[in-house]
Amino acid sequence: MSSFDSYRECPKKRERGAPYYLDDNSVMYVARIESMEAQAQIQEIRDQIYGAFPNPKEIDLYRIWARWLGEYGITNWKGIKGEDGEEIPFSRAACREALGDESLRYSLVKHLIEFSSDYSVYLKNQAEEDLEAVKKP
Repeated sequence: MSSFDSYRECPKKRERGAPYYLDDNSVMYVARIESMEAQAQIQEIRDQIYGAFPNPKEIDLYRIWARWLGEYGITNWKGIKGEDGEEIPFSRAACREALGDESLRYSLVKHLIEFSSDYSVYLKNQAEEDLEAVKKP
């Protein structure tokens, strides 16, 4: 066993996402933000919002991250309900709309980005999936 085995990332897990539980009945699957692909996507979003040569003082990272989560970062969800209490099926449009809500920008978006940056979350989730696979006959 290599000293580095504990740090090897599963590319599929990085893309598929790990579960972020909003409550007991709703979960969002969040992709890792720590990848070259995600960094390129974020740069593209920044350029779309602010242009090629933005004033650094005008850049709102949370706005960029909210767009990234809506476009790429949230890979699926289950049990997410709208204002009317009805379940919202996952779609890119629904995800963009939900995460485009400015009142969530500095709370939920912040938590989701911190979650997507934490490698240990993905490692723990992979271990849980491996354990479940071993339990199956």
